[in-house]
Amino acid sequence: MGESSRSATAISVLALLIATSSLVLVVLVWVRPELISPQSASTAQLTTLAEQAATDAATQIKTMVEALRSDIENQAVTQRTYTFSYGINYPPTDYLDRNGFLKGLSSDLMTEVCKAAKKNCTHVVRYNPPTCWDSLKKTGEGLQNREVDGCVGFYRTVERSNVFAFVGNMYEPPKGAFYTKVGATVDIATAKIGFRQLFYTDATCLTRNSVTFDADAIYETSAPTWSELVTKLNASEIDVIFAPEDIGLLANLQKLPTTYDCTIGKGGVMVRKDMKNDMMWIHEGLEKIKESGKFQELCDNSLRDHGGANNCLTV
Repeated sequence: MGESSRSATAISVLALLIATSSLVLVVLVWVRPELISPQSASTAQLTTLAEQAATDAATQIKTMVEALRSDIENQAVTQRTYTFSYGINYPPTDYLDRNGFLKGLSSDLMTEVCKAAKKNCTHVVRYNPPTCWDSLKKTGEGLQNREVDGCVGFYRTVERSNVFAFVGNMYEPPKGAFYTKVGATVDIATAKIGFRQLFYTDATCLTRNSVTFDADAIYETSAPTWSELVTKLNASEIDVIFAPEDIGLLANLQKLPTTYDCTIGKGGVMVRKDMKNDMMWIHEGLEKIKESGKFQELCDNSLRDHGGANNCLTV
């Protein structure tokens, strides 16, 4: 039995003892009033004594319950530490600053969520992208093997939802788009397309959107940044990159006009399915910071603090 369970049991036992004592006192007032008040007492006086005894008992119970509830909340903070994983090259949501430290809107939001939910959290960098999701293997080894408790900023897709669960809504999902060298003309049906394994803009998205392409000409990389794909595009080793339309590193490329829906839900925290109920505190914490205005404040400051506009949900 955990500390919270033991404290909850203590609350019940103490409340029962106080209530029982109160009941005994009320009965004594009526049956043996001389034990409570040696002098002769009228019915009205006895009623007043009984009511006062009941009121005092109720006050004691309330005080005791509030004190123990506070104790439970304080104990919950120290029960365990949750580990959340973030990318390194997806500003403004997550990235490394010039000194190599994790920064971004996602870690800012999760820090506030953990505070609101009174949870201990640690935030780690995902140098190895398949920690959370590998579009080839259709799993995330680090999340599946419990190296981390959640992957922040992930969008719901059919494939991911078949394996993992999602908690909380933070971001509107950007659509997928094709990027080419400036001035290039590309036939997607025969082009060699570059994908990043971590992202929801994968080959299955194109298939669901009825895009004709050469499956044998696909190039997928597990590199932690978009730089490798940009280098290969500039070297004509691939013809086009398929990526979310908000990737800052691709801003100097030519984005083709057609965009594609690749998700089935908002961006939030991806967790193991068997842990979803235990991780619902994330949703509750998010709702608290949305109600307090902290969510909107952090989102509004995204450009100032992290150099890019946000795609936060409208609160």
